[in-house]
Amino acid sequence: MNLIERRRGMVMSGGDDNTPVGALKGKFTINSDGDQVYFSKGNLQYIGSAETPYWKFADSQLQYLGTSTGQNSDSQNVDRDLFGWGTSGYNHGAVCYQPWSTTKTSSDYFAYGDRTKKLTDSTGKANWGYNAIANGGNQENVGWRCLVSSEFGYIVNTRNTQSGIRYAKVNIDGVKGLAILPDDWNESYHTFTNANTNGDFVDVITQSQWNDIELHGAVLMPLSGSRNGTTVNSSYLNAYGWYWCNNPYNNNAFFIDIRNNTLSTTQTGRYVGYAVRLVKDVIE
Repeated sequence: MNLIERRRGMVMSGGDDNTPVGALKGKFTINSDGDQVYFSKGNLQYIGSAETPYWKFADSQLQYLGTSTGQNSDSQNVDRDLFGWGTSGYNHGAVCYQPWSTTKTSSDYFAYGDRTKKLTDSTGKANWGYNAIANGGNQENVGWRCLVSSEFGYIVNTRNTQSGIRYAKVNIDGVKGLAILPDDWNESYHTFTNANTNGDFVDVITQSQWNDIELHGAVLMPLSGSRNGTTVNSSYLNAYGWYWCNNPYNNNAFFIDIRNNTLSTTQTGRYVGYAVRLVKDVIE
């Protein structure tokens, strides 16, 4: 097996608990109907510097690529994890649909050429999760998608959990991010000092502690910064976590805004480069 075959064939076993390949074991309720999702094991990455470009989830939940990889360019032969909205790589009807698109006109990024469409509408091909993701099943169209903004709001603000704890803003050996705890989280796993508190990232956790927390299905969304055209501002890294949502808002699109004293969803121009964290619906 050559290098590319090994890369494209990477899988993570979901184990014997029916957890999908590439997903964390935790389940998260997303609405009042009780529907749940699994989160992927890391932020989405497009690996463009290989002989054959491919998609994968980051090897660690703490990992993001930052500015050193060259993703502050419009070259296709670059590893990147900051994407314009709907840049799945499929020609779904937008002017800009490739993961390396950097033009700064929101209308170029309309899913299916229609400002009203969600990423998962129509053929579904504006949705990054339509791709074969090397360590997420390695097949097209197996159910990965972005959260709708209202689903994220339900997860962090409304959801009932076993412990009453929904999230904490954490600092894991210097890496800041939002830790989201699954529905069945038990307080005996770890004591957070500022759970469900929208402030600074004051819960300091060691890598060893996080390894144990993660085993119980906890999600980490790191503060991975953003890109504006071909500019990646290094001061945003580890300070701002911006993640795309599934749904549009007029010419803009919704995103998740995670930073000091902020945890919400809002909207911005579709051309900016934000992180992508995919989920998969729980099918009982």
